[in-house]
Parts: sequence; C-alpha cells; structure tokens
Amino acid sequence: MLKIKRAIALVWQSSSGWTLIHVTLTTFVSILPLALLYIIKLIVDNIAISLRTGDKTQIFSHIIFLLFTAVFN
Repeated sequence: MLKIKRAIALVWQSSSGWTLIHVTLTTFVSILPLALLYIIKLIVDNIAISLRTGDKTQIFSHIIFLLFTAVFN
C-alpha cells in the first residue's frame, strides 16, 4: 500500500492538472454504458406501451428520439 501512495503522490506532483483530467474522463467514460442501458430500457418500455395503446404516432416519435439518443451516445 505504501508504494501505491508514493506512486500516486509522484504522479500528482509531476502533473496534477493532467491527473485530474484523466480521473474525470475515466469516470465519465465508465458511466456511459450505464446511461446506454437505461436508454435501451426506455426504448423497450415505450415499445411495450405502444403495443397496448391506440395512438402509435406519439409513441413512435418518442421511440425514434430515444434511438437517436442511443446511437449518438
């Protein structure tokens, strides 16, 4: 554990700004798959709702929006 603390301290001393940017981007990239799974859940839920309702145009436009969100995520 001591060597890890020394390594982190060395990296922080040499470039604290880049270290902070790297940690932030790594956290952001690790959250993206969870967001994509949630969008897929919303798409499946909307398809299930559209099968039960009569007004399919409103649900269809919402599904298209979610598909574009998933593709460009």
